[in-house]
Amino acid sequence: MRRLRWGLGLLAVVVTVAWGATTLPRTGLSRPQRGDLNWDTAIQGWLDKLDTYGAFSDLTLTYSAAQTFPAGTFLDKGNHVYNVKSYGATGDGTTDDTTTLQAAIDAACGGDIVFFPDGVYKFSTLSIVDSAGCSREGITLMGTSSVPDSDVGATLKTTTTNATAITVSTGRVTMIRLGITTSGTPTSGQILVNLTSSPSYGNLYMQDVWLDNYYEGLRMERGGRLQNVRFAHQISSARSLYLLNTVDTTIEGCSFTVQANASSAIIDVESTSGQVDTLHFSNISVARGASTDAPALYIHGATRPPRWIQIVNATFENGAFSGVTTPAVKIDHGTDIHINNSYIVGGLDALQINGGTGISVVSTLIAGAWRYGVYHGANAPTELLGNIITDNSQAGSGTYDGVYLDSASRYLRIMGGMIGNDLITTSVLNSYQNYAINAHASAANYATYNVLYKGNLSATPVNGIAQVDYNRPDGAGVSFRIANGTSTSFQNTFLFTNSAGSTNLAQIDTVYGLRAIPPAAETIAAGATITANACGGIKAITSSGVVTTNTTNTFTASVSGCVMDVCNTGANNITLDQNALFTTAGGVDLTLGADDCVRVGSDGSKWRQISAVLAGS
Repeated sequence: MRRLRWGLGLLAVVVTVAWGATTLPRTGLSRPQRGDLNWDTAIQGWLDKLDTYGAFSDLTLTYSAAQTFPAGTFLDKGNHVYNVKSYGATGDGTTDDTTTLQAAIDAACGGDIVFFPDGVYKFSTLSIVDSAGCSREGITLMGTSSVPDSDVGATLKTTTTNATAITVSTGRVTMIRLGITTSGTPTSGQILVNLTSSPSYGNLYMQDVWLDNYYEGLRMERGGRLQNVRFAHQISSARSLYLLNTVDTTIEGCSFTVQANASSAIIDVESTSGQVDTLHFSNISVARGASTDAPALYIHGATRPPRWIQIVNATFENGAFSGVTTPAVKIDHGTDIHINNSYIVGGLDALQINGGTGISVVSTLIAGAWRYGVYHGANAPTELLGNIITDNSQAGSGTYDGVYLDSASRYLRIMGGMIGNDLITTSVLNSYQNYAINAHASAANYATYNVLYKGNLSATPVNGIAQVDYNRPDGAGVSFRIANGTSTSFQNTFLFTNSAGSTNLAQIDTVYGLRAIPPAAETIAAGATITANACGGIKAITSSGVVTTNTTNTFTASVSGCVMDVCNTGANNITLDQNALFTTAGGVDLTLGADDCVRVGSDGSKWRQISAVLAGS
């Protein structure tokens, strides 16, 4: 039997190695012990020592048939290195190495290493599973290149196109310095690597691994760690990474290059019967190389919503094109989901939130979506803090907004940051978003603070850049709009309108402070009722002749706290009838001549005269 074995710990075994005319000296290598992996130091140091002795594809060990090791030693108990070429694997990319690769894996037990020298190893399916007398918990599959690729280092190339290529059904399995790909065209059902749900403690560790040409790249039904893993999504397929009921998982320094359309999310986080719990993403990128109508990231699971997900220094890019139906990042369910210092670009909407609680997006660029930068569509407590939301509405200038709250939206807070167009650089994208913030009339429980608005477009109000509708508790429906547009003096910063949005009630600006905007003068006919739509301001009335108002309702329904200065801006006398719903100071009718004014107010039950008539005021 041809086997490459190094002892661990204090034991060193001296063997004679045939390697050209050179004898390999004792290395004194010490592999990290099972369950005690240190990714940055121990394994790397171990590999560096191996590299000192050259190309391992040429290394051959020969043991005599009677070779034995003392009972109780490390070599007797495991922690061996099994070179797949010692089991007959060719690595020539043509020969089917399935049997020899599986034999090398089956020879290894927990803590052992299965070593793949440089080459392309063709196989159908492989499995890492415990067997009688041999737990494979802690086994390592190890290649040779720190930059695995199709023609660099050690590559495993499966011939299966509709089934799982590598099944992992034991705990704490490590894959390092390997490429894993498919020789044919994958179809539905293929998974390159599947960490099954058995055993319940199963973890998968990947470092410096390359996955390419798959229908589904990696499925993890338990926890683990991915470090510097490259997903090269070259065909129309489903997920690149599927985190199903995954707990205690770190995704770090990984890249997802999408070169074809996808039918499912590139990174799919889903809880079903189990719990998605404690996920950490950092320094990852999902880059679109072609049009794709699938989310870059999708978080969902109604039965047991995912929880405790942190995303830091990430880039999610999806296409923004006619016909796109999915956002770049989509959250349907989840608790405590935090996105920090990232980029979310493109998609139907860049960020779409349809459910969840405790969601925060901080210091993130949100740009270039077909519709909205942020779509908030549910009772999902969310904070947008210090973000830049710019150049969305790529469907057409002025069509969609930076942030949109639909009718079901509740509990959205926007604090700090900037919302507008050309906030990064000028004329990068073709279209500009309309309002900075636009909320459906039924949206509720939201607030904005200290947001900088620049260059948003709008039809009404003039130069307005944001619209937020607020429903009063009494159902009257008063709205406000943030509006500075191109105004250099920041006038019209807030406009208050009635529920129909047609009449300005008040505005706040930096020049005049708070002021009520009078509606257009109302023409009063004989027996007419004066509309009480100028609370806090001037109510202008006029008539085509001498008239007297309605004798039952001088004004429309009483609104508690409403005060108006009623002024006759015409040339004809208008008499305000004193009646049960309008009490005058003297109990007599009030006649307003040209330019006469009187102040009236409502206590909620009736209107009352609260000032003398000011003649010609």
